Amino acid sequence: MKKIDKAITFEQVNHELGLELTPDWGIIHAGGNRTEEFIEYISDRDFLDKRIKYEFMELIIASTMNSQLDFLLKR
Repeated sequence: MKKIDKAITFEQVNHELGLELTPDWGIIHAGGNRTEEFIEYISDRDFLDKRIKYEFMELIIASTMNSQLDFLLKR
């Protein structure tokens, strides 16, 4: 993906990813099938506020856990 050079709000992040603002945002929106998308999104946006990056950390960890759980359940 191409690097983007503008500051955006958490509301805009949600809009771009098709997510909504919710309590426990990272856990609610965790999706094992979207882990790579979330990693690419945050990697391409170094300028994001550290609070948004923290939310993404939770989202990516929860998504990775979901992916691993799906794999184990399919065995």
